[in-house]
Amino acid sequence: GVYVCHKNQNQNQLFFHHAIKVEVVNTLGAGDAFGSSFVGAYLMDKSIEDSMRFGVINSASVVGFSDAKSGLLIKAELEKRIEKLDKNLLEKL
Repeated sequence: GVYVCHKNQNQNQLFFHHAIKVEVVNTLGAGDAFGSSFVGAYLMDKSIEDSMRFGVINSASVVGFSDAKSGLLIKAELEKRIEKLDKNLLEKL
């Protein structure tokens, strides 16, 4: 899983998103997939919560492949998978 701390209107918010259970082939690129997807979503004005979901979904996809690029998802696929993602995997602490 992943923690994200966000300062919003002078208030710190802490979020935790549980990892998505997938078969892991290789962890190479998982952190890069999370980071780039999170930042990309946030720069597209997605919420912190949805930005975390973008990152978690893309990193879960990447670990199913032996290299760091084959599992990367495009925006349309990420948005489709967000709709199916269990929203209870994200906690506001």
